[in-house]
Amino acid sequence: MRLEVEKRLPIYEPTVQHIEKNLLSLKSYRSPSFAALIDDNDDYIQVAGGGGVCGIERYNAKSGELFRAVSQETSSVFTENTTLLFGGNQIVLRPDEWFTIKHATAAFFTFNLGDKMAGLTWRDITDLIVPKSA
Repeated sequence: MRLEVEKRLPIYEPTVQHIEKNLLSLKSYRSPSFAALIDDNDDYIQVAGGGGVCGIERYNAKSGELFRAVSQETSSVFTENTTLLFGGNQIVLRPDEWFTIKHATAAFFTFNLGDKMAGLTWRDITDLIVPKSA
């Protein structure tokens, strides 16, 4: 398992303290603004943003599928599809795809323990990245 954070060296076999410290340092408006926890199969969970404005995704390397975490509650702040800008990139999140960094940290802890679902509900967004052939 390794933890990768924007503009930082990877941390191999990260502890809970490594994960928490690095994720709590994320900001949506400046570096570091994203992080990923990658297992030995190249499956990963990643977060973009920080504080109260985060998007969480997970990737299955074997199937090539990408998923975005979905909340049971929609955001009262972001009531329409809204763009999250981070680290020179951007993603459009639906109202039910917004999380806090505390949610992301808990998901990273769970993923680190071997639960690929990271305790969340997921929406398949593979077609957003790799459109199906006609």
